[in-house]
Amino acid sequence: MAPLQLSYWYEMVFLNPNGGGIALFTTTRIAYSNDNETINTNLFDYAVGSDEDGKRYALGTIIQKTKNSTGNNTYKMNFTLLGDPALPLSYPGLKIVTDSINGIKADGYSQPLEAMSTNTLSGSIRNGQGEIVAGFNGSATIIVYDKMLNLKTLGNESSPYTYRSFKNIIYKGNVKVVNGRFNVKFIIPKDIRYNVGNGRISYYAVDDEGVRDAAGVNNTILIGGINESDIKDKSGPDIKLWLNNEWFSNGQTTSSTPLLIARLSDESGINTTGIGVGHDISLFIDGNRANPIILNEFFESDITNPGKGVIYYQIPVLSPGSHTIELRAWDILNNSSVASINFMVDNKMDIKIVAPEIFPNPVTKGIDEITLRLTHDDYDAILSFDIEISNLSGQVLLSKSQSVKSEGLMLPDIKIDTRRLGSGLYLVRVGVTSNSGRTASFSKKIVVVK
Repeated sequence: MAPLQLSYWYEMVFLNPNGGGIALFTTTRIAYSNDNETINTNLFDYAVGSDEDGKRYALGTIIQKTKNSTGNNTYKMNFTLLGDPALPLSYPGLKIVTDSINGIKADGYSQPLEAMSTNTLSGSIRNGQGEIVAGFNGSATIIVYDKMLNLKTLGNESSPYTYRSFKNIIYKGNVKVVNGRFNVKFIIPKDIRYNVGNGRISYYAVDDEGVRDAAGVNNTILIGGINESDIKDKSGPDIKLWLNNEWFSNGQTTSSTPLLIARLSDESGINTTGIGVGHDISLFIDGNRANPIILNEFFESDITNPGKGVIYYQIPVLSPGSHTIELRAWDILNNSSVASINFMVDNKMDIKIVAPEIFPNPVTKGIDEITLRLTHDDYDAILSFDIEISNLSGQVLLSKSQSVKSEGLMLPDIKIDTRRLGSGLYLVRVGVTSNSGRTASFSKKIVVVK
């Protein structure tokens, strides 16, 4: 097989067995930036649009309307859709509304949220008629942005282009939604721009069954000023570090690409704004302070306590031998703390398989398959499984090979058909190979009663 070329990247989108895209709107020949701007603007207008009945457009209709709105320029013929034209995009079916801010109705709230001030926010999930969906129970992610910034493109092949966007996050947290309503309390960080202007609150929620979702935005909220009377916290965050799992101890051995697990907590909240110079959540490997790794975007707050949260971060490839990592974090009042961990790297270390299960066991009459479930320490890896089931004489009766993409350290269940097995005691041998080259194996006994 020839090496992958840049012009063939779209093939990987469709042919990748462990991921990919649902469709591509792409060119069949050379494209130019000026005409691209018109095409792209029209495309996004129709991608978020709907017909007269409020129904969202399918992909084919989006492309059709995009081209028809571009005029008589034959350049638009260079674009094509690779995908199902009848497929609609997945849009949230419900909307999220900001009901109140600090106990005052949101549409009448005019006070700015000041740095170091404590604020409460209430919202609700609503249907197309504006009614609260009382049966919606799940979780919502809330992101509060500071005011818009003037940003520039890299200008790789032309002059840099200046544009405006919300970039600086001053709060990000998860909260429970109960009977269509939610409430959250948070503190505005000290590191904001103090001029008063419009910020943004962005919402996304999903119910406990993963069937219904909702989204919303508030662009009228004001951010700015400072309030130094609310908070007296003088201590930095509490930081705990592990590698791969939370029973890892200082000085132990790991693979060359370990997963950093960091749990942070602070009574005021963790600073993830990225605004104040040097006030990022920063990771230093082997004392390299000239090249910190910024982990602000990897922090996920606890759903019940926004002052607590966790970071999962895949460490870059390390050489064999002794290493040290150090994490520095700041609270939103700019108090800092540091934690570190020492460890050894062995790049030939086997995958650590944690709590492998095969169930049901015994396999009784009427059950046609068993399930293999496990966790491991090779974060986000693609694992290839070779499974054999043999009798006690060593005769292989069933075999199966399957590749599975991990979700972090969790693996989707693997199903094994057992209809060919009669009553008896069997040995299940499992060999595992990661796309990182690491391996592992284990075996389990099962009993079949038919």
